[in-house]
Amino acid sequence: EQLEPFVEVRSRIPFARLFGELQRAHLLLAVVGEHMLYSTPYKVYDYMATGRPILGIAPRGAALFDLLAESGAGLCVERDDAAGIDRALEQFMAGASASGAKVDRFRWSNLALQYRNVIETVAGAADGKHVPATAKPAANALD
Repeated sequence: EQLEPFVEVRSRIPFARLFGELQRAHLLLAVVGEHMLYSTPYKVYDYMATGRPILGIAPRGAALFDLLAESGAGLCVERDDAAGIDRALEQFMAGASASGAKVDRFRWSNLALQYRNVIETVAGAADGKHVPATAKPAANALD
């Protein structure tokens, strides 16, 4: 109830409009359940590409904690930590942002290059050959 003046729940929108809508948000929310302790929802990478701050709410030990901390894209709080969620919201309302976030390495195209490099390295090792990584990372929004 106390958050109603600050929270807008939106209906589903076409993917083509997603990035623009995410960029308009003051804060993006990523909620993770017990089933996603070792992985991160794809939407978090789309959130990171916007440069908007992210509030993650997840069970203790979820991968989302490390991703948001390492990238600087936001904060993650345990879902049962109401005081921690309050503190995080206060930080964001006071102006905390993701402007200094290091998110380029998490862009889709760069993740694909990292994945390709791993595959080429493993394939080269299996053949006894070295495969040089020649692709360059991208810097575009939702690459």
